[in-house]
Amino acid sequence: MIKVLDVVYEEGNKKDIEDVYVCDEKIKRFAVIDGDSGFGPFSGLAAADTIRKYMLDKSYENDSLEHIAKSANIELRRAKRAKTIWDDLGDMKKYIRNCCSVAAIQIRDETLHYLQMGNCMIFVQYQNGTIRSLTYDHTAKIQEKYIQKRKTSFYGLKRTLKRNYSEKKLGQCYENALAITRSFRMQCCESFNTYEGYGMIDGSRETSSFWEIGKIPLMDVKKIALVTDGFQLLSHKLPSHEKWMESAKYIFNRGLKSAYTKITLMEKNDPYCQQFPRVEWSDDKTGILLEVLRS
Repeated sequence: MIKVLDVVYEEGNKKDIEDVYVCDEKIKRFAVIDGDSGFGPFSGLAAADTIRKYMLDKSYENDSLEHIAKSANIELRRAKRAKTIWDDLGDMKKYIRNCCSVAAIQIRDETLHYLQMGNCMIFVQYQNGTIRSLTYDHTAKIQEKYIQKRKTSFYGLKRTLKRNYSEKKLGQCYENALAITRSFRMQCCESFNTYEGYGMIDGSRETSSFWEIGKIPLMDVKKIALVTDGFQLLSHKLPSHEKWMESAKYIFNRGLKSAYTKITLMEKNDPYCQQFPRVEWSDDKTGILLEVLRS
């Protein structure tokens, strides 16, 4: 039996929340989905909600996660074609497209099936306390490059300020650093769905080559956590798998709500992402914490 211990669904600093989630206890299907609007006319939420819709569709109750994701991806392509932009896909830069990261699981016959792409993560904790990551955040290497470039720009602008500068002036430096590095961030988007980058669902035919798919037995599994990247604990370290493992340990020991409170407080005290390096000042935070009950 699978018991839902906790669900957190909170917006970050963006105008609209782009995360969605699936929590279907009846068929034991769970997912967290992080939409990304990119720099074009399409909505990241629309991309994420397309995946969610297919995950919850009753006609797909007996289908594999891979089949559901492929069907949702086709729907996403159709939606873009309807707006007359997808026909020019070959010439369309990836930073224009909307897309989404996904971490999804399906429990069947004492087996956990999973599908993941982007920076959403899945962790399990065994009865002896050991924590295992079922997924790997391939976006971290790209994020590190962007964070370093923005940090360099910010400190360069900060050095031009006179003594006793105001908080407003410091904020302007940060906004200018974001503007300066915007083109580099757009360039980083070109690496998704490539072997040098990371996988995302964007409606393209090649996307399924970059999904991580697998299964493990529920043998000795005590808890399962699915989280979007907003749940990575802040620290002085750059985004990494090590930071993710620290985050998973905290979540399993103290719960999602405690992790959310800790992260949001640290974000508030570091509005310019200098003490705790990260891509966004405050990202959307969505997580599901499950417990495996034995009779």
